[in-house]
Amino acid sequence: MMKKTVPPNRRTGRMIAKNLIVLLVLIAVTFVSMWAWFTNGATASADGINVQCATAEGIEIAVVPHGDTVSDITKLTYKDTIELRKSEEGEPASILDTLSLTEITSNGITFYRPALKQTDGIASPVITDTDGNRVTWNEAVQQVHYLSFDLYIRSKSSQTVRLENNSSFVPHSTYLTGSPATNKSTYGDYSRDCIVGAARFSVVDKSNARKVLWIPHPELKLETTANEGGGHTFTMLTGLTSGDSFNHQYYGVNDSKQPDDNPTVISQNDDPTEGVTASTKASNGSYVLGKNVALTKLEEKESDNYYYGLVTCNMWIEGEDPEAKLALVGGEFTMKLNFTGTAS
Repeated sequence: MMKKTVPPNRRTGRMIAKNLIVLLVLIAVTFVSMWAWFTNGATASADGINVQCATAEGIEIAVVPHGDTVSDITKLTYKDTIELRKSEEGEPASILDTLSLTEITSNGITFYRPALKQTDGIASPVITDTDGNRVTWNEAVQQVHYLSFDLYIRSKSSQTVRLENNSSFVPHSTYLTGSPATNKSTYGDYSRDCIVGAARFSVVDKSNARKVLWIPHPELKLETTANEGGGHTFTMLTGLTSGDSFNHQYYGVNDSKQPDDNPTVISQNDDPTEGVTASTKASNGSYVLGKNVALTKLEEKESDNYYYGLVTCNMWIEGEDPEAKLALVGGEFTMKLNFTGTAS
């Protein structure tokens, strides 16, 4: 049963509620074979992924795999709390059952999985074949190579929903480098949980316009150095405040699914629809989104007298990021998304 909506008092003014939506996506992904741009033929286990969605009073949500046909949005099952997890025997299928994260590249709207070639143990995307002809890449498959779900939102009042500035991706290891670090890499004195540096999150509205492209941990960078005798050394840099890790790099693909010659770089911009949003360091030392980002307006009133909105949420591991390497296979992190709403 839906809880009764508490009307705002004068002190709250036009603020309908704080944390109208609190969407907690708990990602405990064991990257048992997620090698990204390091080697070919890899996937990642989806075991341990848990998604919990909870809302504050006055708003309800429904989660649907992206692209699934919804003939009547009023007939979806809306709740104030939703939990998604890999289904067990005898249970209904889950959106997470087929998820097997692998190397892809994306601008936050389209997602592609390139063919790879290896040179001196390092993989890179194939742009042309041996005859110099430009190759075509395959589209990445949602719920297989990356997570993508449609978030339907409804409320009894019209309001603007925003991704809140305290949203964060939290690595499971409290210490990422040195002796206190847990889930240690075999390639250096640092935690494999630094894979969170290669994580990306985007929100796209129903017109397929990107509302935010987020780098949750730009302060992390895995530096790769070729050794004279062969092989590579991987050094984890932490606490960075500027540099290329604060930009998003990906390969663009044309309408014929052919890649560009070189990666495209998206730098930070005050307009989140144009540039990348990189997390900032909060006063408590954690890394958070750092700004409120408007995602959608609940302004379409249906026959049931609810106002509705829709966005698509995507999470992936960007193969063009330096942290998407073998040295961080086995990393784990938690994704926490907080939303606020104000009267439209």
